[in-house]
Amino acid sequence: MLRYFDAREIKELLISAMVACFVFSFDEIISGHFMEVLGLSIAIFLGFVLHESAHKIAAIKLGNYARFVMWREGLLFAIFLAFITMGHFVFIAPGAVYIGSLGMRRIGSRENAIISAAGPITNIILAAVFAVLFILFKNPVFAMVTLVNGYLAFFNLLPIPPLDGSKIIWYSIPMWIALMLPAVYFAFIF
Repeated sequence: MLRYFDAREIKELLISAMVACFVFSFDEIISGHFMEVLGLSIAIFLGFVLHESAHKIAAIKLGNYARFVMWREGLLFAIFLAFITMGHFVFIAPGAVYIGSLGMRRIGSRENAIISAAGPITNIILAAVFAVLFILFKNPVFAMVTLVNGYLAFFNLLPIPPLDGSKIIWYSIPMWIALMLPAVYFAFIF
């Protein structure tokens, strides 16, 4: 996987992931619940880094250019919001994988849907693996990783541009439903 990323891109992806971990666990940090901070950080870090990496790798495998770009203003706003709301309201726009076609060809709706689905599919797989681990070992960190990845998949599958779900549903409603069902299960029912 590392061969797809240059040093600057890895740095930006890691900074974005660390800010996301900090922002989403801010309430737990100030409350002194350090096991929850650890669980949330593992869940968010894995979910975010692998989600964005899946988009990039899918795009490259389909013959496109792809690069993760950190959005500094979005990260700073997320930190500011965490502090002024004491972690009670979280919103983060850490960056995204920007995709472009190589040469003169255009990225079609099918290809765009496949690239968009790669991130949520990764979160659903992570949620499923950690759900099984939770069932086997009853470790609450495994449950937290399951729920967070279910929620990441669910949120990204919302059919609102520029989220992944808008590109998937535009191409195929059955594909979108097939992804949304396990996302809802892991986010809200598990």
